[in-house]
Amino acid sequence: MRVLHVLPTAQARGAQVYARLLADELGSPTDRHSIATLFTSPGGDAVRVEHPATAPAGRLRRVWVDPRGVWRVRHLVHEERPDVVVCHGLDTLKYASLIARRKRPALLALAIGTNGARTGPRRRLYAALLRRASLVGAVSSDVAVDLEALYGISAVLLRNGRDVRGRPAHRPDVLATPVVAFVGQLTKGKRPELFIEVVRRLRGRGVDLAAVMIGDGPRTAGVRAAAREAGVSMLGRREDVAQLLAESDVLLFTSRPEGEGLPGVLIEAALAALPIVATDVPGVADVVLHDVSGTICAVGDVEAFVDAAERLLRDGQLRERWGRAARQHAEEHLSLSATLPAWSHALSRVHEGPAHRPRQRRTVHPRGR
Repeated sequence: MRVLHVLPTAQARGAQVYARLLADELGSPTDRHSIATLFTSPGGDAVRVEHPATAPAGRLRRVWVDPRGVWRVRHLVHEERPDVVVCHGLDTLKYASLIARRKRPALLALAIGTNGARTGPRRRLYAALLRRASLVGAVSSDVAVDLEALYGISAVLLRNGRDVRGRPAHRPDVLATPVVAFVGQLTKGKRPELFIEVVRRLRGRGVDLAAVMIGDGPRTAGVRAAAREAGVSMLGRREDVAQLLAESDVLLFTSRPEGEGLPGVLIEAALAALPIVATDVPGVADVVLHDVSGTICAVGDVEAFVDAAERLLRDGQLRERWGRAARQHAEEHLSLSATLPAWSHALSRVHEGPAHRPRQRRTVHPRGR
């Protein structure tokens, strides 16, 4: 079986990183897996791909479809002759689904997050695109629920995972000052300002802590002064995130719901045996077990978020207990070895056919969050 994984770009984000792991682990003498990108990454390719794009996306991509992406998929299919094309993200599905039917291999469409197409013509367009796929997958339970509520599509659960091998785990030190960490792009959706505000409020309550912010992005310059005032160390983009997490004590995840599906940083933190305080966005409940390995707070409830962080920072034994539970849950459900069987089964199901068409319900009721 020849499988072509198509990514929009090769940026080092959770879905792209997992696609590389997936292709490497499932590839064999009988099953060939390769990765292609539709467009170049703004900062250069961070994920290894066999078929890198050479052109950046144009303005038409923001409107709906960049025709160059359609031609690229058509060329890749003609050259590679894949049996299955895996579309990582519904944005990618737009391009693969537009290939002429006689040239189109089986499509496995993976929804990796919410896309905002909740009303009007775009919702109907996405529903039509999803029906063209042989099988639809969702990276988390929340994304699967949204697919059925928005588009009437039943999806199989195909979670992202991470490789546990050689991954360091946090070693608690009750005598050391606890470290809270933020990991992610410094964008509006990730809300780095909220992380800084939580640290400021914790210090105002007399909580002893150190705080680090790992990542960069368009809001870097805008939060620098506030971070300095709150005593937050901005470490920028780092390649040793796993080690930095192992040296931290609590992860604070402050994101908004838009665009989230199964936040990779939560899996990274859980495998590092960190308890997590997180906002209630899609995919969080698949990683964080509320009051077992962390706390899930309403997106707008800053006070509850600060309370949850304070509770962990003042109780070293609770941090250690929840951290062990986080690591155990991640190993059992979100490690590479735990997620591969579902992928193997889904690819075989699509390849061996007859083509399975996603079931569509007649009545669609959008699910608010």
